[in-house]
Amino acid sequence: MNKNKKGMLLIGNMLLVCALTAYAVALQSPGIVLAANVVQNSSFETAGAGGAADAANWTEGSLHARASDKFNTGAWSLKSTFRGTGTDTRQTVTVAASTAYTYSGYVWRTNAVGGACMDMNDIAGELTLCVTTAGSWQFKSGTWNSGTNTSVTLRLITDASPTGDIWFDDISLDSGSGPTNTPTNTSLSPTNTPTNTSLGPTNTPTHTNTPAPPTNTPTRTNTPVASGNVIANPSFEIAGGSAADAASWTEGTNHARASDKFNTGAWSLKSTYRSTGTDTRQTVSINTGTTYTYSGYVWRTNTVGGACMDMNDIAGELALCVTTAGSWQFKSGTWASGSNTSLTVRLITDGSPTGDIWFDDISLAGPGGPTNTPTRTNTPAGPTNTPPAGSIVVMGAGDIACFPGSGLNCKQMETSNLIVNANPDKVLTFADNQYDSGVLSDFNAVYDPSWGRFKNKTSPSRGNHDGNVGYYDYFNGVGNFGGPAGDRDKGYYSFNLGAWHFVSINTNDKCLILSCAAGSAQEVWLRSDLAAHPECTIVFMHHPRWASSTTFATAEVQAIVQAMYDYGVELYLAGHAHFYERFARQNAAGNPDATYGVREIVTGVGGRDFSGFNTVAANSEVRQNNTFGVLKLTLSSNQYTIQFVPIAGSSWTDGPITESCHGPHP
Repeated sequence: MNKNKKGMLLIGNMLLVCALTAYAVALQSPGIVLAANVVQNSSFETAGAGGAADAANWTEGSLHARASDKFNTGAWSLKSTFRGTGTDTRQTVTVAASTAYTYSGYVWRTNAVGGACMDMNDIAGELTLCVTTAGSWQFKSGTWNSGTNTSVTLRLITDASPTGDIWFDDISLDSGSGPTNTPTNTSLSPTNTPTNTSLGPTNTPTHTNTPAPPTNTPTRTNTPVASGNVIANPSFEIAGGSAADAASWTEGTNHARASDKFNTGAWSLKSTYRSTGTDTRQTVSINTGTTYTYSGYVWRTNTVGGACMDMNDIAGELALCVTTAGSWQFKSGTWASGSNTSLTVRLITDGSPTGDIWFDDISLAGPGGPTNTPTRTNTPAGPTNTPPAGSIVVMGAGDIACFPGSGLNCKQMETSNLIVNANPDKVLTFADNQYDSGVLSDFNAVYDPSWGRFKNKTSPSRGNHDGNVGYYDYFNGVGNFGGPAGDRDKGYYSFNLGAWHFVSINTNDKCLILSCAAGSAQEVWLRSDLAAHPECTIVFMHHPRWASSTTFATAEVQAIVQAMYDYGVELYLAGHAHFYERFARQNAAGNPDATYGVREIVTGVGGRDFSGFNTVAANSEVRQNNTFGVLKLTLSSNQYTIQFVPIAGSSWTDGPITESCHGPHP
């Protein structure tokens, strides 16, 4: 080999070594975080315009400041000397919609008095990560799905009158390679030094500064609990010594197995405890050196007191606390077992709650642990579908199919094309599916070649033109008693999809066939169903209570509407009137109620023909009777978007209009 070639080889090797060295240094350098982390100045290394105590990119809370007396990596952290009831440091970041993020960070507490948490600014499905252990850096991590959100405000909170200082460091919101806590068992003194040298025999595990490869975000359907779950009887379906005793669990004071509220199955753990602290617990065997996902669902009646899932004061324990009331809240975080071979998980109620609290679907799973993909199939009637991640799309219309040449418009193929092209997650019909008498042969001849193309994802309602036999024979199967259209002797049913609850009501012939009156079997069932499902809810049926035509406004459904309002239904979808009309939120008496009212939308333009208006109804916001089309709803965990989609060649539309769910009124 000549000297030139040797020289070139030497230079190339030197460059390679330099590059690898630079890469290694970059990975281990304090303050350098993975590119996927959307948090700016995540380790507080950069000062802001306000001086050394000001952290760039963050808005500091009262007595929160950048400090160098304790840090997890680098040379700085955020320090709180706050002693009052609540303050936070925050940063608003941009996120991608429908994306799973890992939210994580490190917290050091001087003592266990007061609160030290990382959360989100009261966003639907927010993740709250709280630290209760004092005297060492505690790593907290959990998963959160952005849904339709494009931004989120992260908060570093100190509250409940702490008596000692609290530090935060290395905050991450990561869509790909989120950091995990990799203990090195290198003992540190309570105050970090830049060399990270072992300074004493305290058994305080620290992490390697390099963010580790991500823990995979596993897929979960609520039923059954993940196969890797080491919790026995995780959904409390199995009784122990009595119906109130949950097998495999040791119940705390006033904790008992109950069936009045549940996330999956038919049972949960209910707390009626009202004092300073108790817990239900289970000790499980685990593998050493394994990363586990700890998760579960919690329902709070109100926000007074504490409701948490934690571990029995084990080093690096994970505490998952719920602060949101009125719905099932999914909490999840990762925990590394280290040298532990067993663990006690605890379901805690403390802080003197004034309302009941429920726990369900508790999981401690290795690789393949659950993520929150709620189906909430509490009601056995009607079909359920497994939702996609993030928001779901639902489309529908009423007054649909008729025979071409009958003198009517019969645009069922055009409206069905909208749905075929959009491929939504669910299709609803607002009845009068097949004109004029709904016999099976007509369904097969006209409805099936158009709207039947997505029959497998259709949930129908029954109208006065659907017939007594053909409707059920078509949707349920010839002679079948039950099916997608509900039982033949009822025709009403409910189901869950995504984070939403849906109810189909049978108003055939203005409730002459099956009563809708107060105290009727259907009305009593509806109230019971809504009471069990305080999720965001849609009720759909054929007849509207309100319409800008006295011919179609239907007083016979008044008791049904009253139940809807009483239990906080968000949307009331109807047909019958062959036009489109959207109403403002209103109470059951038809008076405006922008806060808790039911919003009625009439979409009777599925294909047959048009009806006229006479007197414009109170609270009618928009209406049209010259454009066929379908209603499109985009539904996420706590909001909905309304849009009317016209058939090809038409231009009239409504929306998109986005609103948040309101839930039941006080």
